[in-house]
Amino acid sequence: MLNDPDALVVINSINAINEILADKGGIEITRKIVIMLLNRIKDFNEWGQSVILDLCSKYKPANKDEMFDIMNLLEDRFKHASSSVVLGAVKVFLHLTAGDSELSKQVYARLQNPLITLMTSSETTESFEVSFNVLSHIHLLVLRGANFTFESEYK
Repeated sequence: MLNDPDALVVINSINAINEILADKGGIEITRKIVIMLLNRIKDFNEWGQSVILDLCSKYKPANKDEMFDIMNLLEDRFKHASSSVVLGAVKVFLHLTAGDSELSKQVYARLQNPLITLMTSSETTESFEVSFNVLSHIHLLVLRGANFTFESEYK
């Protein structure tokens, strides 16, 4: 079912498997599944992309090359119009770089523009709920050590 050409079938399959296996932690996430889903991420709607990004945030890559492959596949998600997709990609990047402080600093710098753009977009300025979520993510980054990154955007 995960190889089905219909993206909605794939997402519904993932959700069904996660619900059935909830006691065991959900679907078993493998490199093959993650790469296959990320290669097709543009085929999915906003909800489907958010599900895939949440699934990818639970995956531990075997090495740095695999981690960089995943990050490269997700790079264009920072330009997505949906706040849930952008914040989902932020979550994956933060998860992947959690153990490496130097790489985390580079990721913080990379996340600055997408988060500031998202904060000033019409979707965010018209919705207090979305604004709160974006600001909460920025606050989390500042608490993790990205205060130097967002210093210039204090306003």
